[in-house]
Formats: sequence, C-alpha cells, structure tokens
Amino acid sequence: MMFPQIEDTSLTPRELTVLQLVSIGKTDKEIAQALDMCERTVRYDLQRIRTKLAVDTRIEAVSQAFRLGLLA
Repeated sequence: MMFPQIEDTSLTPRELTVLQLVSIGKTDKEIAQALDMCERTVRYDLQRIRTKLAVDTRIEAVSQAFRLGLLA
C-alpha cells in the first residue's frame, strides 16, 4: 500500500486537540462544546487537518496521525 506524500504535517495545538477528540469518537458538536467554539470552526479545523495530512475523511486523518506519530 502506498501512502500519499505529505509535505506539511505541522498541525497547530488546537488542530491536534481536535484530532485527539476525533480519535476518541467525539462528534463535531461534542468537540465544539468541549473546546468552547462553534461547530463551524470545528469543521473548518477538520478540513485543514485533512488537507495537511492529505486524506479525505476524519477516520483517515486519525489513522495518518497515528502513523506519523502525531497521536499516541
């Protein structure tokens, strides 16, 4: 299996926090409540995360983050 080439995996601290919450199964609404932000911001952060990690879904983002050592 070939993995996509990733040029910039520098996630912001907030993006890492969002990704950690996704990794434990939190919904956009739950993440927004936990981080005191609106759901739209969570969706925007998730889009940026997916772009940076060169993936299409939140599940792939979590998987890629574990592969890259961004999540433990």
